Amino acid sequence: GLAQVIQAALMESTAVATDEKRYELWEDWHQYIAAPTLIPHAARLAVRNVRHQWLHNVQPAPLVATALNTIAYQERTAEPQSDGSQELFDIRHRLIATWRWLNMIDGCHLEAMTQANAILRDLIKEGLTTDSDSSSFSIAKEFILEVSRNSRDLIAEAREGAGPAQWHMSPQTIEQVTRERDHWRDFLEVHDRGVMWGAYMARLESRFHGASERIHIPDDIVDALYSGAEDIANGIEIVLTRPGGWMVDTEANRASELETQHDPTFEDDLATTAELQARIEQIHNPGDLRCMCVVAMVNKYVQVLESAASWIRANSSRDHHRVVSLCQRLISVTTCIADPRHLLLECFSPDETRALLEHVRLASIQIIELGGSISP
Repeated sequence: GLAQVIQAALMESTAVATDEKRYELWEDWHQYIAAPTLIPHAARLAVRNVRHQWLHNVQPAPLVATALNTIAYQERTAEPQSDGSQELFDIRHRLIATWRWLNMIDGCHLEAMTQANAILRDLIKEGLTTDSDSSSFSIAKEFILEVSRNSRDLIAEAREGAGPAQWHMSPQTIEQVTRERDHWRDFLEVHDRGVMWGAYMARLESRFHGASERIHIPDDIVDALYSGAEDIANGIEIVLTRPGGWMVDTEANRASELETQHDPTFEDDLATTAELQARIEQIHNPGDLRCMCVVAMVNKYVQVLESAASWIRANSSRDHHRVVSLCQRLISVTTCIADPRHLLLECFSPDETRALLEHVRLASIQIIELGGSISP
């Protein structure tokens, strides 16, 4: 009703206030609002409002916008040396700040975690498609740490059956929601390692470019490069194929996701069920988020192994056996992708498949040129 809409607007407009002010408001609302379900529904509506503004690039309601600008100005003038006030103008940070209202409510922790997963999906999708400076990935990493810290005690108590009855969370539901978050965490960690690899290769190239004819490349440099490439490749394979992982698109996983429970606090509202169904469709539809992540990780896998093999071949003639090993590892990714247990091949478009096979062909040529065997 109207009261819920007004309360949601209040939560949306005050989400960026300081923690002290937020807790003062929180106490006032609980003191003066009698309807027990008004605050939970308003908090969830506020999250959805801000998420809608972000995804569809629309402005908040005028009164909300005015309140946000006023609070942001007060924060900026109160701490002029702080860069944190700039985050208030980033709608991604404002969305997370709004989510914190929902996470504060007893009995809504499962809903908060479900919405947190939705926010993480949106951040990662933006990072994969339009975010050239990787800021969405950075925000996602910070957010996932916050969610994990806030839910750790809750999960432990719920699994032991010791939590308050109003939490309404079964161990199975906890496992489903937290498992998805853990997979996003693993994806972000591997992605971060891939970004650091690019910076490492740039420094290595700058240090030794054109110098191989004049100096001896230290063994520890080659060892570190080889083992680093292998470690990243191992991490990517684990994320792609881990049993129960969301990247392993089995029929059993799909059935499990369809049985995901939602918070009974919102059982009179189909929005939560719709959000969970949207998650299933977003992860499993070809061309959408799961496929984007799979293709991105395989491309990173190929890039890391190729760059390590190329650098070692160009700079250390005594280590050609390692070039062969890295190229063999690159070729082996096709076995992983084609494995019917993982159903990863369906994520690749014809053009993406042809591009991958071209990398495999070039790796095979290198192996032959160096006297190795295609099979390790």
